[in-house]
Amino acid sequence: MRLSDFRDEQALEVIAKLLEPVGAIAANERNAAARSGGVFGFASALLQNNPREVLAIFAILNGEEPEAYHCSAAGLLYDLIELLGDPELLALFGLRSRTAASSGSVSENTTAEGTRKASSDTAPRAESSGTRKRSTAST
Repeated sequence: MRLSDFRDEQALEVIAKLLEPVGAIAANERNAAARSGGVFGFASALLQNNPREVLAIFAILNGEEPEAYHCSAAGLLYDLIELLGDPELLALFGLRSRTAASSGSVSENTTAEGTRKASSDTAPRAESSGTRKRSTAST
């Protein structure tokens, strides 16, 4: 899920839960140095330098408790791509999305304010945090 998908009390809960892992990632000097490597270089650094925090972020965005979150390599890649496509989440790390725009997403040069406006023009979003649940079973 994108940050813009969360509303009202659910938005407060998600942000409150995200502050700790995002803060730990931001405090890691190796991650700060990796920002100059672009979005994919930074993502690689996050996975190597703060794997638990990255998994916690994915769990929170998927409406799960970090301790109960399990993923396969394919599921992890899916969540990573979704994170890299969320300009508002990337902005928390001081990055802009450099991924190609897909249907329903905004281009890389859109500001955070423009992103919020653009996302409100799209189809209505489900209010439940359980909108997208991927299989956590190992294959």
